[in-house]
Amino acid sequence: MTNPLVPSKTECEIEDLFPRAVLEHKIDDKTFSREDNYDTEKHYGKKRFAEYILSNYQKVDFSEFRPLLSALNTVVELQQNSAEV
Repeated sequence: MTNPLVPSKTECEIEDLFPRAVLEHKIDDKTFSREDNYDTEKHYGKKRFAEYILSNYQKVDFSEFRPLLSALNTVVELQQNSAEV
């Protein structure tokens, strides 16, 4: 399964489903980097980003995740239905 596309993207990573304000959130004056190798003096990585999301999930807009979650729900339902047959 692939991530749903967001406007103006031809490919989409899971992080693209977060609002721009969340992706641009600074922690200790550092910005988020999706890269595996990044300057730790200027950026924080996916682990710290995930910790930020976990700590602030009630304030984060997850609406762009709905198509992905809906597709996952459909897969689960199809598997359950085929197991019942």
